[in-house]
Amino acid sequence: MIIKIRNKLLSFVAFFYFYFVEFFNLKKFPIIISIEGGLGAQILSYALYVKLKRKGQKVYLDCEYFQRNNLKKTLGVSYWDWQLNDYGVSMDQIDHRNRSWVYRILMLRDSPTKLQKTISALQEATFSNLFKSSNKLKKQFSSLQLKRGYGAIHIRQGDFLNVASYVEDYFTLVIMFLKMIPDKSEIVILSDSILPSKIIDLVKKEGKKIHIFDNSSITPELSHYIMCKSNLCVVGNSQFGLTAGILSHQCIFPLKWSSQKSYNNIVRALPRYGYLSSGS
Repeated sequence: MIIKIRNKLLSFVAFFYFYFVEFFNLKKFPIIISIEGGLGAQILSYALYVKLKRKGQKVYLDCEYFQRNNLKKTLGVSYWDWQLNDYGVSMDQIDHRNRSWVYRILMLRDSPTKLQKTISALQEATFSNLFKSSNKLKKQFSSLQLKRGYGAIHIRQGDFLNVASYVEDYFTLVIMFLKMIPDKSEIVILSDSILPSKIIDLVKKEGKKIHIFDNSSITPELSHYIMCKSNLCVVGNSQFGLTAGILSHQCIFPLKWSSQKSYNNIVRALPRYGYLSSGS
């Protein structure tokens, strides 16, 4: 209880400081943005960092998370390495700071406010080009020889089930996805772990050409790129899927994104996207 109260208080102070600096255009006052987690979370934080920096704002990324990632799994949650190198973004070229007590108080952490700001940054054309223009990923993608106009669905399992506030019914989403894909289109199913047999059996009954990739066969970066390049992308409620969906041609998001109403409202406010409900 005490920890929750402390975290809420820190979040309030950080948000007040962020909006104060933004409203009065105080460019010399530093804004500190936390960056941690997997590829999707890193893309969002980096997009906001670059957007503010281009405006002339003094801004830093807090990279402490990546200095303790030798703890590969704690309390059922994996730690991720820095994953933006394939996009030409290394930690060496960004302004980052370790946490002092002042930065701990003022740092913009994961929250509905941060998600809203980072999504707004990612929707700018500059970032769309950045995360679709990796020569390395282009070559890897080409080697897969996917037919143009394919549809892709991302099914997240793994430690996500331990930390998510809400888990979408993927089996129902797959059924809906199959109904939306034109008969002659190829289907790509992406997952962070081995797919349940009932999903594989369901897809095979459709008689369409299917490609199934998990993290044992391709990297998360390539999975993300495949979704970005798809004609229709259906994603679950993760930041990995969210970022790929925003950068893709057309995306379908779950109608219910989180158990928290504030997160759901942010995702539903995205323009030019559709929404599905699994009935949960």
